[in-house]
Amino acid sequence: MTSEDTRNGEDRQGSRLGALAVKAFGPIVYSLRLRRFIRRYYPQLIGIGVLGVITSARSYITPLITRQIIDVAYPSRDLRMLLVLSGIMIGLSLLSVVLGSYANYLRVYTGNLISYRVRMKVFRALHRVPVSYVESHQSGMLLERIARDAETAGSILASIVPKLISLVLTVLITIVIMAKISTLVALLVLAFLPLYYIFTSVLAIKLRRWQKLVRTKDEELTTKAVEAIQGVPTARLFGVGEWLKSKYRGLLRDRIKMSFGMFRARMIWGNLGWSVSYGWGVLLTVGGWYLVFKDRLSLGDAVALGMYIPLLLKPADEALKFYQFLISSSVPTQRVIEVLDEASAAGRKVRTKEHRITENILLDHVTFSYPESNWELRDLSLDLRAGTSTVIIGATGSGKTTLLRLLAGTYDTYQGDILADGMSLRDAELTGYLRNVAMVMPENFFFSGSIMENLLIARPHLAEQDVRHAAGILGLDEWLESLSNGYDTLMGVGGIRLSSGQMQKISVLRAMLKEPHILLLDEITSAMDVESERKVLDGLYALLPEECITVITTHRLTLTT
Repeated sequence: MTSEDTRNGEDRQGSRLGALAVKAFGPIVYSLRLRRFIRRYYPQLIGIGVLGVITSARSYITPLITRQIIDVAYPSRDLRMLLVLSGIMIGLSLLSVVLGSYANYLRVYTGNLISYRVRMKVFRALHRVPVSYVESHQSGMLLERIARDAETAGSILASIVPKLISLVLTVLITIVIMAKISTLVALLVLAFLPLYYIFTSVLAIKLRRWQKLVRTKDEELTTKAVEAIQGVPTARLFGVGEWLKSKYRGLLRDRIKMSFGMFRARMIWGNLGWSVSYGWGVLLTVGGWYLVFKDRLSLGDAVALGMYIPLLLKPADEALKFYQFLISSSVPTQRVIEVLDEASAAGRKVRTKEHRITENILLDHVTFSYPESNWELRDLSLDLRAGTSTVIIGATGSGKTTLLRLLAGTYDTYQGDILADGMSLRDAELTGYLRNVAMVMPENFFFSGSIMENLLIARPHLAEQDVRHAAGILGLDEWLESLSNGYDTLMGVGGIRLSSGQMQKISVLRAMLKEPHILLLDEITSAMDVESERKVLDGLYALLPEECITVITTHRLTLTT
């Protein structure tokens, strides 16, 4: 074997060890990356851990009391000692109940606060990530991020500090007491723990793989459920209800198979670990009685040690179960970190004191294509000056909407450069840039609430008379007043149903109330009649700020006159 073969073998072994280290310590690293959410709650979390140890004091003292009863009180028939020791046990039980109740209250209260912070952070992050990130993921996945993944990550963060404090102190206290009684038995118990750790670690790693598959399938199920609910009219119109059911049924069956795979892994490796633990416990118990028969231990010592062995194995078992929990929950934790990293990357841009775009937007040899698509917007150069309006005319699929999305900062995977007042959009902070931009699409999104609330989302403190004035210029005030509750008519779920043309009119009004410096209009009159189109366009040009950069895309020549 050559030296190169030896080096290659060592490299492969190092890669395997590195992969194993990632599997073993990855969950802990993920949790540490989110530690900023619990810094302000360290006192409460430490208190919960200490209370947990104090609450368990009964478990540490009971074996010692039992030893005293067997070795001292019973042989001497000391009834008074028996009553005193029994009273101590009862008092410790009552104290454990009181402190345990308070610790549980503090745990739930602090856990909810931490989960609240994590969920709000993820929610805000999803509004800061690039639109391309949102569009490249299923809606079910994003819902899972806000709901289940954030909730799980919050639960992990709320439990990790108290659990570590409780486990470490419990193990140390138990080992010290056992060593005082019999050093040999304590060493034998400690020698068993690595073997038990191996079995439970293998189980945890296998569970993590299955957990990831199950979570992915849950996201697909959520997405299909959302599509099925939103697409009920289309499904009925085209008679595809059975097709949707079959797709959903197939996903459910796959999810059940994965759940059973996780169950089998838990049964096989969990029972194997339990068998090893139980067998070792029996062996230690027999060994303890052997020492009694050889007069190396008193009967009380043997009983106390028998009671301490489960106490020592219990924190070890809890530690390993907690590690399993970390591994199986590392999937949602990792996904929460992914969203936060995406939002952080979007925020690590050049921040300018003045966000207003006053000169121009320059497209410098821009080339863009969508993933898995042969279509390409190629080598486009365009200088859009402040105070000008540019109309882009083209057939369906020619790239008009893509151009507007590029100008809105939706995509950053293009070649070439897009500069706003000389600053590249790749370097500019997107939130600051978008304060300049208003965009109207053929289909626009409205939030559940009144028409007035939707109109004021960009400028919530704008006076009502200013809204009515702008609506009058666009020829919309009379129509809006004629609705059942005027401007306070509800939209969205449970609200009024508007036609596509009416939605476009409200979208134009909403965009103009923002007083944008960059106005992007995509087929804004495609659902309007000729008269409405002319009124809206005349009003739009009347409301445009003088320095506004306006880009209109259309396939209708009427917008050019």
